[in-house]
Amino acid sequence: MITGRTNTVNWLNALSEMNFPYWTIYWKGKTDSGHFVFKSSQEDGFSMSDSLADLRNKLNMLGYGQYTIIAQSKPGNVGKGAAKEDFEVTTLESQQSQQQPNIGAVQQPVNMAGYVTKEEAMELAEKRFKEMMLQKENDDLKKQLSVVQKEKAELEKEADSGTTRIINMVAGIVEPMLKPAVAQVGTLGMAPVADPAPVVIDQNDMAARLEKVLNECEEIFGQPAIPFLEKLMEKVKAQPFMVSMVKNALQ
Repeated sequence: MITGRTNTVNWLNALSEMNFPYWTIYWKGKTDSGHFVFKSSQEDGFSMSDSLADLRNKLNMLGYGQYTIIAQSKPGNVGKGAAKEDFEVTTLESQQSQQQPNIGAVQQPVNMAGYVTKEEAMELAEKRFKEMMLQKENDDLKKQLSVVQKEKAELEKEADSGTTRIINMVAGIVEPMLKPAVAQVGTLGMAPVADPAPVVIDQNDMAARLEKVLNECEEIFGQPAIPFLEKLMEKVKAQPFMVSMVKNALQ
């Protein structure tokens, strides 16, 4: 039988070459009961260094008593080839553990005899397990939030660039049509030298130009021109800042 927490950790460390990171602690003589006191992580890839650190922390939670530890290379139920050893935690070690507690460790309730009962040990183990699960859930939520925020930023960036590109392309189509009207408006307020010549609108020419613009719009955007322009106007009306952007593009 091994005596002391340190020697128990050293026993598991001696199994490092065999890679036995998964362990279970029972009360001595109770290994077949199915009720364990503490158990290591059962996650695949659990390393020996993490296993030793976990065992050291769990042993610090044990009071005086005799126990059995079983170590193996794979998670799950105890299989063939597992290593088994009895160990004892002394009263002296319990006192030393209380004098030098780990920062952040759960303090075990000690009864008047100086050791914890089986029920107390089980309660401590369950409490520690719940704390570990809550911490894992918190870490997972933080990771998910980070991914969502990153995707949101990328979508906003793509949306902004797409809107700007559409406005610039539409402005390039509309600009040639509006220049004559803009030039005419720019002359308002000036004293006329002579009566302006009547404006003659060639309906056929306007129809041909409109048809050309609609065809080009459909070719560029790959969808029917009129429904597309209607959607664009709804977008501009819903977001007034886009009006100034279009106007600036036409200057």
